[in-house]
Amino acid sequence: MSVFNVDLVMPTHPFWGHYVDEHLHHQQFIAPWGAVPITLTAGAMWVLGVFGADIMANGWGTQIFDIHWIYVSNASANATMDFIIYAGADDEECARATMTRTGVQTNSFQGACQSKKIIAGSRIRAKMMSENAGQTVDIKLGYHFY
Repeated sequence: MSVFNVDLVMPTHPFWGHYVDEHLHHQQFIAPWGAVPITLTAGAMWVLGVFGADIMANGWGTQIFDIHWIYVSNASANATMDFIIYAGADDEECARATMTRTGVQTNSFQGACQSKKIIAGSRIRAKMMSENAGQTVDIKLGYHFY
């Protein structure tokens, strides 16, 4: 079964977030929270590296959720980097993001990374590629419950 087969009942609680075109969610959460980010390593130039650790391994994602942001820090070099986020035991692709770090930017940045709605408890892993072979970065994800 796909981790994206979600029968969603829209909550009506007044403290839930915004409502735009059937998109209602709770406030943002960060994973991993209060923990070291997940390190990703690119393969050869513009080749995906290996999977990073499960970003939701410590029990985050206890309800239906979707990803909205990727936070990147500690890039090993200036480069353009592409990311793919995967969900579930079968590692189904659920989001993509791209970023560029240059000498004039800080070493911590964020970008949009919108996913489909994902079943609670799903494993979330990522891979990256870069114009630099072996490039490394640390990532966290911003997500919302439904």
